[in-house]
Amino acid sequence: MPRLAYGTVYNALAALAEEGAVRELRFGDGASRYDGRNERHDHAVCLLCGRLTDIESRLSKASTLAAATQSGFRITGHHTEFYGYCPDCAAAGR
Repeated sequence: MPRLAYGTVYNALAALAEEGAVRELRFGDGASRYDGRNERHDHAVCLLCGRLTDIESRLSKASTLAAATQSGFRITGHHTEFYGYCPDCAAAGR
């Protein structure tokens, strides 16, 4: 849709995130990405190309307890991000 303005797309994504239909993911590069998968899961992010991959992992109870103890928070959930190089970037030697 070449005539569709980027602002329209981003406003629609923001509205969907506010409603809980998608989840906004913010990374250090300043860009937001949106995930339609709302159940609990984590991500691996490539440091070179930005590829984002879903990861099925759980923090141990000890890790959750340590986070609660160190922060003083009553932990109700978490989202973990793993950083590294995707298979394509690693194979290319980048």
